[in-house]
Amino acid sequence: AGPDGRIGSFVVELATQAEKWLNNTFLSQPPAWSPDGQYLVWYGDDGAIQQQEIATGNITRLYDGAGADIKRPIWTPDGTRLVFSINRQLAVLDTITSRLQIMSSAGSPQSVYAWRP
Repeated sequence: AGPDGRIGSFVVELATQAEKWLNNTFLSQPPAWSPDGQYLVWYGDDGAIQQQEIATGNITRLYDGAGADIKRPIWTPDGTRLVFSINRQLAVLDTITSRLQIMSSAGSPQSVYAWRP
């Protein structure tokens, strides 16, 4: 939470100590920065994976996972896809088209994953 008690993500300009709030959505898990630092992605209590463009503040809903057990979205090194666990399956989401591809069978205990360049 920020100094005023709000919950969300913010960045602080080191030179001025000015805060810039990025979102005010309750986050179920820590957000993830895109490799180029232009976007922040998170899975919130509303069941959606959302992406915020830092420069404009625009928020895009990438995937509506209402009722799904989504964990730990992380970016590919090129910043075009996200990998995450959904209902104990490994999934890859294209951040441009929002196309979801399930990569493992149902019930697989996928809890640790990472991209290898």
